[in-house]
Amino acid sequence: MYPVIAAILGLALAFLIFPHDLVVGISPYWDNVQGDNAANWIGYEAFARDTWHWPIFKTTLLSPPEGVNVLFTDPIPGLALLGKLTLKATGWLPNYFGPWLLFAYALQPAVAYYLLRRLSLTKVSAFLGALFFLFVPAFIFRYGHFSLLGHWILLASLLVYYFVAQGGSRAAIYGGAAFTFSIILINPYLLVMAIAIYCAALVDGAFSRRIPVLQAAAVCVALAMSIVGTAFLFGFVEIGRPTAGGGFGRYSMNLLSPIMPQLSTWPGHEKFILDATRGQYEGYNYLGGGILGLILIAALFAWQPAKDFIRRSPALFIFAGLMGIYALSTQIYLGDKLLASLALDQFEPFAKFAGMFRSSGRFFWPMGYLILTCAIYAIYMRFGANKFALIATSALAVQIGDVRPLISSVSERALKAPHNLDALQWSEIARAHNEILLLPQFLCMSRNNRKYAYDFGQLAARSGLPTNSAIINRSDVDCAAERLASFKDLKAAAVRDNPLIIAFKDAFSRNAMALGQSSLACRETSFAYVCSPNDSSIANIGPELGSLSTIRIGEEHSVAEGGEGLPFLAAGWSAPSQWGVWGLGPESVFLVAFEKEVCGNLAFRAKIKPFELAAYLVKEVQVTSDSGPSVSFSIEQPGEQVVTIPIPIVRCTNSLKLSLRFFDLKSPHDLGFNDDPRRISWGLQSFSFQHVY
Repeated sequence: MYPVIAAILGLALAFLIFPHDLVVGISPYWDNVQGDNAANWIGYEAFARDTWHWPIFKTTLLSPPEGVNVLFTDPIPGLALLGKLTLKATGWLPNYFGPWLLFAYALQPAVAYYLLRRLSLTKVSAFLGALFFLFVPAFIFRYGHFSLLGHWILLASLLVYYFVAQGGSRAAIYGGAAFTFSIILINPYLLVMAIAIYCAALVDGAFSRRIPVLQAAAVCVALAMSIVGTAFLFGFVEIGRPTAGGGFGRYSMNLLSPIMPQLSTWPGHEKFILDATRGQYEGYNYLGGGILGLILIAALFAWQPAKDFIRRSPALFIFAGLMGIYALSTQIYLGDKLLASLALDQFEPFAKFAGMFRSSGRFFWPMGYLILTCAIYAIYMRFGANKFALIATSALAVQIGDVRPLISSVSERALKAPHNLDALQWSEIARAHNEILLLPQFLCMSRNNRKYAYDFGQLAARSGLPTNSAIINRSDVDCAAERLASFKDLKAAAVRDNPLIIAFKDAFSRNAMALGQSSLACRETSFAYVCSPNDSSIANIGPELGSLSTIRIGEEHSVAEGGEGLPFLAAGWSAPSQWGVWGLGPESVFLVAFEKEVCGNLAFRAKIKPFELAAYLVKEVQVTSDSGPSVSFSIEQPGEQVVTIPIPIVRCTNSLKLSLRFFDLKSPHDLGFNDDPRRISWGLQSFSFQHVY
């Protein structure tokens, strides 16, 4: 009865926090989701509507023609596979995300109850203790990553630990191995944590002589090998394909995170998250006032049973401690102060692991749950069931009160997203095409455009259309090269003959669309230029392209943020800053429309700053125009300077395409300066064109 009541309370909390149409997986909520929820849904729907491929979790509707593995969109792969089988068999696509959330909230306290019962607490005491696990802030905060809501998996792993380490039966050992293996179909982070807990059970079981040493070693090795083999078999790891992403050290845990009030009723901390790296929200591990109170009581008055608890499980605490240290990453912060910066992520195999599991702050979860379990156990053993009930009830009231701002914050995040697109209009347009291209693609676009990427991604998946813009964080995309290829031919990334192309305005100027894309019909919307091989299919989306920006000979144009020269930059440039822009990649292009027809040779005059680092300096450039031969030019010194480069013009023209080509460029990462992989050429502050007489 008690675990059922605990599960019902978990469901009640879920319905209190989240919209009902979210948790039951129905429209209208799921017609327009944003953020990581959208990435999960797009990955699932594209995978389900696609034909079968090998590896089995591959879909070519995202990033065709190579496609992506659905694991990297984090849709809970096992459920995605069941959903695809259901769609193929019945024509109905189930939405399991909301029910999974309900399942997670129900199992969180229910599994905690069985964990505490295994530790010999009475039914009432185990029930009261289990409710603390429901109000752990790191669990509630995790909304937005559906698979990672499965914290009950970690609690179940701890329960498996006690069955294996303290029982040692074959059923417990092999059943625990099977449970741990199954997590490969849920989430890789939870899988790694569960493996560590299970192997700790084998080590402690062997140490206490309940499990033969050779059997413990053999099972642990066999489990690891089967998981690695399955990862390769399912395509979760592919030779030559990126599985790692940047950001290790940024998405870490702050040393103060477990004890510093965050999203708490503590005055001034209602909306506060401790974040020294602009990524330590991933290490949000505040324990809450009530749980911290339990820990303090255990430390002051129940130290002996706590010590006994720890002594009986040395490997478990060591492995959990190592995961807690990994959560800090190699950039260790105490508040806003950097205490240590280690270079471990420069060496293999740690670098490979850190790349795959870059959000290291999550790895504190096992230690957090272990500390809570230890505190509950110690207080119960020290004071008995009656006094424990009084202490637990008081602390639980404090905990619930303390997490109220967190619950409000999560509830706000879960509200239905506003519509950015007219769904009916865009669906009709999509039906007239056989592909959707977003330019730039998701990994290269500005954050301002990601809301549209989520909407178009859902439109493409719902329509069964391939799209180049997979919403994943692990890729080796060369954004500068893709931008240049798209500028030369908007259809460069297309795999079908009739694409709908969305070129975002902050990446493509009207000049570039009008002068560089003669084979396509283009229309203008508030946020993008929409192009198609067939103008009639997009005629109602917006007006034809407006008048071009023109340049007057002899007039200097700034390319700083808001500068009048920005419309003439076509491809191979960074986003503008207050100073100007940087050339990215081997070719940076201008596309200029002149106010009057130009005849005779010109000179390109520019205020530049070549990229330099230590002894490295970008000196050489080849300048090519579509109106004359190329010219080689070089500089001799670093620093800001003005260059004047002759531009031969062999015929009169109203427009000019000018390319600056650089060779053997290096990135800051190549030069060991930082992690920026972009190959940089010259910075540009302003430019003009001059007549040469």
